[in-house]
Amino acid sequence: YPPVVKRRDRYEVDERINYKGEIIKPLDKEQVKKIAKIMRDKGIKTVAISLINSYVNPVHEVEIKKILEEYNPDVFVTLSSDINPEMFEFERTSTCVLNACLMPIAHEFFKDMDREFKARGFKGSVLVVHSGGGVMTPKTASRYAVRLISSGPAAGTMATMALARLTGIENAIGFDVGGTSADVSLIYQGNPRIRKEWWMLYGATIRTPAIDVTSIGAGGGSIAWIDEANILHVGPQSMGADPGPACYNRGGDEPTLTDANVVTNRLSKEAFLGGKLEIKPELSEKIIKEKIASKLGLSLEDAAEGIIKVATINMSNAVRIVSIARGYDPREFALFAFGGSGPLYAAIVAKELSIPRVVIPRWPGITSAYGTLIVDVRHDMMKTYITPVANDIAKELEESYWELEEQMTSLLREEGFSEDKMIITREADMRYVGQWRSLSLPIPRPIGNNLENIREMFHTTHKREYGYMDKEQEIEIYALRVIGLGILQKVSPPEIPRNTTLHRARKEVRNVYFNGSYQDFTIYERDKLPPGEVIEGPAIVEQFDSTTIIPAGDYAEIDKIGNVTIHVSTAR
Repeated sequence: YPPVVKRRDRYEVDERINYKGEIIKPLDKEQVKKIAKIMRDKGIKTVAISLINSYVNPVHEVEIKKILEEYNPDVFVTLSSDINPEMFEFERTSTCVLNACLMPIAHEFFKDMDREFKARGFKGSVLVVHSGGGVMTPKTASRYAVRLISSGPAAGTMATMALARLTGIENAIGFDVGGTSADVSLIYQGNPRIRKEWWMLYGATIRTPAIDVTSIGAGGGSIAWIDEANILHVGPQSMGADPGPACYNRGGDEPTLTDANVVTNRLSKEAFLGGKLEIKPELSEKIIKEKIASKLGLSLEDAAEGIIKVATINMSNAVRIVSIARGYDPREFALFAFGGSGPLYAAIVAKELSIPRVVIPRWPGITSAYGTLIVDVRHDMMKTYITPVANDIAKELEESYWELEEQMTSLLREEGFSEDKMIITREADMRYVGQWRSLSLPIPRPIGNNLENIREMFHTTHKREYGYMDKEQEIEIYALRVIGLGILQKVSPPEIPRNTTLHRARKEVRNVYFNGSYQDFTIYERDKLPPGEVIEGPAIVEQFDSTTIIPAGDYAEIDKIGNVTIHVSTAR
């Protein structure tokens, strides 16, 4: 990728602050004024400021910002000491630059949105989901625009967490599959896994707390293709929704995963948007026969199922990445499948990985949207704090946390939250001395005599994450973190009425190509399923926004809020 900021638009200033935060060389303000004039004359509207040791003392970055705004009051300015006050200058600078790029876009978007809302008579407040699994005001979102990246998948993860708590499940894997991608996340002991460093473009690092989501190019529009070695692949290229799969009859000229499900009868002609979208199954058959089956010497049905199997293997590998590769046993989790396509493949993926249960929310297609309604305002604050974990640091640590917590309390109070509506928690980034990679661990309030327990927790977590521990090695704290939640009113899924029977929910029996042969699948209407009933596989549950497959040997239960829980038979 080309550089985000061209070389001619990068400027240096004379100053120096050492690693202790002491000013060694004062900022050359006259030099900054000259640069400010150049930027104004060039029409530069957004600026990223990143000085090497500003994470420990931001005074020079703040002075530069003040001068730039004097010469151009409309300029957008991002400070690295504000967006990511950590010592890693490359990662900090990269995050700062990306935020500067996005600030004007976010600002204009929220300004336009506010104008449109007011014109339509909306008088309520607006909150924006961010990648850390919380929400913030549009004003804050404009300032920290880089945190809006990957906010959609984060909302899906928060929905998974909320639904898991409602169903009494502590460990869950979110499996969100739509038209172009599969997004997989992990909930462990009731909380989502968070990552501190990630990227959307290779080489453009983002270092802010974010829900750990693994995404692959596998969705309904993913294209099936054969490479030079005559090997079948699915994705990451996608036909999207327009022109979409061949069966949409909108000009799609490549075989897709949706076309494969149509050919195998897993998706019926009437299942698309409740019959509102007319499809042409013959177009799916034609494109798969021409571009896949004839080239591989397979029957039409085997070629279509081959496409599905390749895609589900890719999806299974994504689940492996968030679970097995990070020290978690998938057999101890439930798979929560949503998105328009997730329920089609969830039971197959679960069997592949020996996951015992699959939960399909009542409205899979809008589960991520539900996630936006059950999150709280969330802010993250951190402070670089490098010191060995010794017994005599408890008081010093406590004072440092109090300082951060006071700042967090003040911020939440400014946003209208009383202290009974705040939840403030602590974390510390810790590592073995000599390492650069750290682990974030929860820290009790107050710390008291818990340092030995903290050390033991670090060893155990390090063993799970990296496969080893060394109790003889000294541990050091790298950074202190405080997470502040402003508690918002939540929505709760309504219970479904028991005003029908399983027999009335049954539509038909359909011949479906599955595991190399045609099988009779019983088809049910999701909206008519009563709570407390059991569906024996092979079965398919159809609804407006998704289709759920229950293979032979599996069975599903419908709970009081309409979740379909599939109990997966003996694993592969």
